[in-house]
Amino acid sequence: MRFYTALFVLLYLNSCTNENLNTLESDFIETLPQEWELSSMTLGMQPGNVSGEDLPYQETLVLKENNSFLKTRLTSDKTITGEGTFSIKEDTPGTILVLEYDSETDLIESCTGEKLIEKFLVKDSNLLTGGSAACDGPGLLYKRKY
Repeated sequence: MRFYTALFVLLYLNSCTNENLNTLESDFIETLPQEWELSSMTLGMQPGNVSGEDLPYQETLVLKENNSFLKTRLTSDKTITGEGTFSIKEDTPGTILVLEYDSETDLIESCTGEKLIEKFLVKDSNLLTGGSAACDGPGLLYKRKY
């Protein structure tokens, strides 16, 4: 009897988690397409941050209705683009936006060693944080454009 009770509780909790994730995903997808813009960044272990015209580059992230994305970085002398697919996941720190690039690019800021994956913490419907600050790279803050 204990086994069946434990199994029931486990299945119930699992279904609640999947239901919450499906609701989160559907809420996020309902607001697509979305455009995000790099707002500020921390520069490795240096104190403070830079924003606006002081940023070393301008960057946008467009999330499309078909769960694809396009990330574009504009510097003074070139434009770099990267594309792929995205997903939304729940993790210990909260809601995570996961970008999976089609090919390697300098746009990917990550400390995980995954060559094609970049992750952002969804702070709320208007803020994403990401980057590679944990390994002395830039910490990135994106704001949603409306």
